[in-house]
Amino acid sequence: AYTVMYTLSDIFRAELLFQHFKAFDMLPSWKTVKAQALEFNVMCMARTASGTVLFYPLAGLSWNRFNAYYTGVQDYTQMRKYAKPLSSYSSNWPGFNAGVGASYCIGACELSLQYKMRMGQTAQLHDFNIQDVQFSVFAFYTLPHFTTHSTPTKEKTPKTRRQWFKGRYFI
Repeated sequence: AYTVMYTLSDIFRAELLFQHFKAFDMLPSWKTVKAQALEFNVMCMARTASGTVLFYPLAGLSWNRFNAYYTGVQDYTQMRKYAKPLSSYSSNWPGFNAGVGASYCIGACELSLQYKMRMGQTAQLHDFNIQDVQFSVFAFYTLPHFTTHSTPTKEKTPKTRRQWFKGRYFI
């Protein structure tokens, strides 16, 4: 996966993500499965008082592609309605992404856990449904030349609930 993440403000981040999965087999029903996804997600960050732990929901849009050889053997997903056994199957579909994540900051590095669902409607199935579920563990490094936001300090912590949306955002 290739990701570019940009911090828009102290609470909002934008992510552009391209994922390419190497060909793999999901035997006995599918052979030579290839999948790609291009996503744009926005995250709304909430920080702990120390600023080292971040929690966030995410939402976004994606374009997804799936290609495989369908054997039809022991397939319990009722795919036979849409594809002939022993044939190639291809699907492209737009999607909506929704998920949650948590990150732990160590200086300019960040370790993250993320759970995400891609929901959409494929041309063959004609119904809006969860198409894909993903659990990710990843790390990234903040490039100092592109960083414009200061690190959290106690002086910027909101003093009342009304100020919560005016300064830094802490749990």
